[in-house]
Amino acid sequence: SSSPLYVIDGAIYDANAFADINPSDIENISILKDAASTSLYGSSAGNGVVLVTTKKGKSEKPTVTLNITQGFSGRSIPEYDRINIWEYYPVMWKQLRNQKISGGMSEADAADYASKNVYKLLAVNPFKDVPNDQIVMNDGTLNPAATQLLWGDDTDWWDAVSRTGYRSDYNLSFNTRSEKSDSYVSVGYLTDNGYIMRTDFNRFTARANVNFQPVKWFKAGVNIAGNRTKANTTSHGGSTYSNPFHFVHRMGPIYPLHVHDPKTGEYVLDPEGNRMWDYLGDRGSGATPGRHLIAEKEMNQQYYVRNGLSARGYADFNIMEGLKFTLNGAYDYTDRREREYQNKEVGDGAPGGFLFFENNRRSTILFNQLVNYSKDFGDHHVDAMVGHESYELERN
Repeated sequence: SSSPLYVIDGAIYDANAFADINPSDIENISILKDAASTSLYGSSAGNGVVLVTTKKGKSEKPTVTLNITQGFSGRSIPEYDRINIWEYYPVMWKQLRNQKISGGMSEADAADYASKNVYKLLAVNPFKDVPNDQIVMNDGTLNPAATQLLWGDDTDWWDAVSRTGYRSDYNLSFNTRSEKSDSYVSVGYLTDNGYIMRTDFNRFTARANVNFQPVKWFKAGVNIAGNRTKANTTSHGGSTYSNPFHFVHRMGPIYPLHVHDPKTGEYVLDPEGNRMWDYLGDRGSGATPGRHLIAEKEMNQQYYVRNGLSARGYADFNIMEGLKFTLNGAYDYTDRREREYQNKEVGDGAPGGFLFFENNRRSTILFNQLVNYSKDFGDHHVDAMVGHESYELERN
């Protein structure tokens, strides 16, 4: 693996669960590389170490802070210019004509063939009162009679699958410090609705970090955090038909989202009076026939729920000047439940449908003991450390 080692408040942390930490709870992030990392954490730190320190109480007066952040999301770069419904047939006509010329036909015969057969290639005629074999003239121009569209307002697939993303982040914290103790307590809630339909992320976090020093030679503390995350996800494979970006870019501008009457262009309604998604109609081979991204996303489910608990504890004993004994303990637990349902009507689940469940649990226990010695001898200084650590990982 090329991933670095993550260390949260002195203990190793699962890199896959790093997103569960509320950024508002982080005090500092630093990076160790090369010999500095391996000398402290061994071979597991060969790709470097990300050290994260969470916040502690700092204010001498009890302080309550509320932060609310709102935001929007969308495409940062405009979509490429694409041909429209009026241009699509002439472009595909030219492709078919050139293909036949390359196969040995004369230009005149190839043009005539393309005019009569381009409809068979695309399988849909969006123009009212224009015969299927007369949509494009032999000179490659659109039939002058093609002035009215049957479903011109129902071909924007990108508009149907996208939306304005909205993000809300709420964080409430309390912190205080006295001569012998400090404490930091926080709760946070994040909801992030992506700009693609059915891509939502929700996370709740809570943390309590308490340290106390009742006497000069003894100091201890506990840091406990919990979180719950639920997210609706979407396929992002580069060439999968369920990838919204891939699907939309393959769809020609002549294909409607819904079923229409081929003569009048009127919407065809189901028995409940709702418009019907057009996933059974004909489409050209390049327009993913038999698939319908919007219908699939509405009928399918793909989400996960993750719960996490993290606890850190330490005790420092100053035995004598320059000599300190430290006990550290850490416990981390995560469980992740994933559910995927594919409907039986259209898409990867057709015709029988399928249901997939996956449950994962991961827990770690760390315990170490450290003896540190630091002393000045005239112009010289000595630092020494001896330690022992045990680490237990359990997965199921």
